[in-house]
Amino acid sequence: CRFEVSGSGRTDDLGLTNVSNFALRGPTGYYEVGVGIPGENHLSPETSTTITRTPVASMEVVHPSTGVRLNPPQFADPGQPFQVQPAVRVFEAEGRPQVGVRVTAFSHPDPTWPPIGPSAVIPEVNRRGQRYATLTCPTSELSDNNGVARFTCLGLESSSDVYLNIVFAVDAFVFFPWNDITFNYKSLTAVRPTVYHPSTVVRTNVRKVAVDTPPPTSAIEGSTFAVKVRLRDDNGNPVQGRICKALMSSEYGSTLPFLFRRKLKGWTNKELLFASSQPSDATGIALFPQLTISAYGNVRFQDIILGSVSTQIGMRFACDGAVSDEVFTDVKTRVEQVNIRRVIRDNAYISKYMHPEADDGSDTFIAVIRVVDAQGKGVAGKTVSVDAVRTPGGSMTAGVTPIEESQESTSEAGFAVVAFRVVFSA
Repeated sequence: CRFEVSGSGRTDDLGLTNVSNFALRGPTGYYEVGVGIPGENHLSPETSTTITRTPVASMEVVHPSTGVRLNPPQFADPGQPFQVQPAVRVFEAEGRPQVGVRVTAFSHPDPTWPPIGPSAVIPEVNRRGQRYATLTCPTSELSDNNGVARFTCLGLESSSDVYLNIVFAVDAFVFFPWNDITFNYKSLTAVRPTVYHPSTVVRTNVRKVAVDTPPPTSAIEGSTFAVKVRLRDDNGNPVQGRICKALMSSEYGSTLPFLFRRKLKGWTNKELLFASSQPSDATGIALFPQLTISAYGNVRFQDIILGSVSTQIGMRFACDGAVSDEVFTDVKTRVEQVNIRRVIRDNAYISKYMHPEADDGSDTFIAVIRVVDAQGKGVAGKTVSVDAVRTPGGSMTAGVTPIEESQESTSEAGFAVVAFRVVFSA
C-alpha cells in the first residue's frame, strides 16, 4: 500500500497557518492525518481521520462490441487470453458513466468458502481461502466517454484449483464478482450481481503432480531451497509450459482442509514465499528455485482448537487442480532470546476471569519486549505471548492473558509492545 500526502503553509504572527494545497494520493480507505514541522522531528498529537473514496458506485460487464451483458467464460485455458475480452461499464451513484477509470481483475482465493463468510464459529479465528490463480493483463484501459473500460488480453496464467472465480474492482473499494457461485456479502464486499454465474472451469491436461526434488526435512525459517515437481497427463506424458503453486497443507500439528487456513486474530502465520514455479519444461519438470518458509510467523504454537504443538509444516504442490502428495519440513526458529526491555505500566488492578478489560486501562500491564537471534539482531514478525510463572513454594492462583485487540507482531528491529492482564484462575 503506497500513498502520498502533500500540503504546507507558513505560520502568521499568531502561529496559525492555512494549508490550502493539501492533497492525499493513495488507495481508497481510511487515513489518519496529522501535521508536523519539517526538520524539527515534531508531530502534533492531534490527528484527523479522513475517508477517501471512489466516485464509482456500480459496474456491469458487457460485450466490447455489442454492449450487451457478457457472461464469464465457461472454460479457461492456462496461458491463453479469453476468447471474448470483457468490457466493464462503470457508473457513479446517480447512474452517470464515469470517464477515465481503470478496472482491475483478480481471482478471489475462494468466495464460496465458508458459505457464511470469513468468520469461523470461534470469534477469534478468521478463515482465508487458498485457491490461488494468476491472471494475465489484469488491468483495463481507461474508461471512455460512455464509461466503458476495456480489457485487451485478460486471461489465465496459472491456477492451483480447477475452479476460477473472477472479480472486477475499482480502487480496491468497489467490487463486482463476475462468477458468483454462492454470493455472500460477508465473503466479499461487492456490488451484488443480478444474474447467477457459475465458476469458470480451468481446462487442463495435467493429471498428476509428482515431487521429484522435495523440500529438506529440516530448514531454518527464512532459508531458501529448491523444489522440483513433474507434471504428467492421462497417458503419463510430460506436460510443458504450466506453472504450479506451493500451498501450505498442514501447520501447527493440524491438517488444513486445503480450501482455507485458520487465522487466529493477533497471530502471524507463516507463509510460503516465491511459491509459483517456473513453467514446466519439455520433460514436465516445474522448478521452484527459491521456495522460502517465511522468517515472520511463529514456529511453535499452542493450537486453541486441537491443543497440539508442532514445528512441522506440510506442503502440497498444485497445478491446474492436480495436487501432489504431502511433503513435510520441520522448521527451526531463529529466535534465541526474548527480553523484557522496559515495563511501561508495572501496576494494575487484578481482573476477573472471563470479564472484559477495563475501559480506562486500569487493569492492564504494558511491557516492551525484544526478540533477538543468536547474533543479537532483532527478529521481525513474531507474536509474543504472555504466561504466568509459578514462584518457588507458591501456588498458581491467577493467570495472565494478553489483550487480543492490541496484540502486535515484532517490528523489523524485533520490538513489540505487549499489553496483558492478570486474572484470577477461579
